[in-house]
Amino acid sequence: MQKEPVSTEDTQSIKKFCDLMDRISQLPFINTTRSYKFQIKFDHGNLYQKIEGIDEDAFRSFLLDFRKTVAQGSSTNWNYICNKVEKSHLDEIKKEEVRKCRAALKEFGQHGCIRYVFGETEQKPEEMIDVWLNGHYFHEDEQKSKYINKGSLGFATYKFVFMENVLNQTRVLFILNRLLKSFFE
Repeated sequence: MQKEPVSTEDTQSIKKFCDLMDRISQLPFINTTRSYKFQIKFDHGNLYQKIEGIDEDAFRSFLLDFRKTVAQGSSTNWNYICNKVEKSHLDEIKKEEVRKCRAALKEFGQHGCIRYVFGETEQKPEEMIDVWLNGHYFHEDEQKSKYINKGSLGFATYKFVFMENVLNQTRVLFILNRLLKSFFE
């Protein structure tokens, strides 16, 4: 199969993704994530959990843009962008680096550092991200929001793991952004 040159539409999609990632890199949440922490405290047989150092408004603002990189059908979805690069006549060495980013993003979407199991079903990080975005932050999807019980003992842990999953993907998306920009230098 012969590869097509980069069309104007594909170039615009790639540049739109890069602009989005540049905007994300400047958001207050990204510039303060080094200072947040998760704390578990045992006190007289009671367990307390909390996340400190997070500005919830800044986090929500970040998620407004981040979700555009994972939303199916979005022209700035990272997988859609990687498909455009793969079909192009762009530099093969750089394309191999894009493939590595894609593999890392897929890995982060399938396997997290902490497994969450509901009943007999393990929730993958990409599913967890979808639950939080569509069941808590931006929509009230009842099927998804049932996983988020704000009063439960595990709420803070679940949110922390969600945040870590999002940040792990974001770090790779920043690398992908730099690679994509290098195609047009």
